[in-house]
Amino acid sequence: MRTMRIRVLALLLVAVGAGGLGVASVSARDLLDPNDPALAASVIVPLRPAPGPAGAASVQIVSNGITFQFQSLDGTGIAGAGGITVLPKFQFNFRGVLLTITPPVTAIGFFGEEIDGTTQGLFTGTLGTEEVRGLRVPGPLVPVFAGAADIGEISAVLFPTTGSSAAFVLTEMRFVPSGTPPPTNVADLALGKAVNGLPLVTSGSRSDYAIDVLNQGPDTAVGVEVLDFLPPGTTFVSSNPPATLTTSGVARIPLGDLAA
Repeated sequence: MRTMRIRVLALLLVAVGAGGLGVASVSARDLLDPNDPALAASVIVPLRPAPGPAGAASVQIVSNGITFQFQSLDGTGIAGAGGITVLPKFQFNFRGVLLTITPPVTAIGFFGEEIDGTTQGLFTGTLGTEEVRGLRVPGPLVPVFAGAADIGEISAVLFPTTGSSAAFVLTEMRFVPSGTPPPTNVADLALGKAVNGLPLVTSGSRSDYAIDVLNQGPDTAVGVEVLDFLPPGTTFVSSNPPATLTTSGVARIPLGDLAA
């Protein structure tokens, strides 16, 4: 594990308050990008055209030893040349499409084209459920991606989400089989902030403090940047490495790549 220390000097014009500190991070539970690292080792399965006879209420796909069973919950036909169709729930007596996955997978996502509402689903894993709605893009027939990971072994997906009236066509599926090695380029960052010398600083005096950033691995953290939220009334003096001060009083301190 490697630690980088940042030295910061600030001038306090009022009594010092508690400052905030953060490092940008991304959670990979809602997968809205097919290039998300959680899908780095994914298997791609086209759903256009949907396997089986047109108008079928059930579609079965077997890939990498895993069975994916799409089932209309009311018998409405879902298979077609364009893909697997999800109609507005509770309209035309439609109750949704349930996908069961045997054995479960660790991550899964879908491309869908909008009919009336963005691609979405309720993903069920061994650690909980995750309701995911793709980022809506204006215009017809624009592919939108929605998926989930980090909820344990995912065994089922309900389309659309609970209470939604969205309608869309699933055109592609991406999944990561259980037991697949975790993606690379993952780094767990931690940081601490401590004042050098006396912790109590009076108005008009200077405060010298250090920020330690620790990469706990397993991989190198690329493009690390620390955001130091200065207390109101504080004037930033300098830091090493140099920082850029925003108009809202946030010191942006680029660290570059930080090895584990």
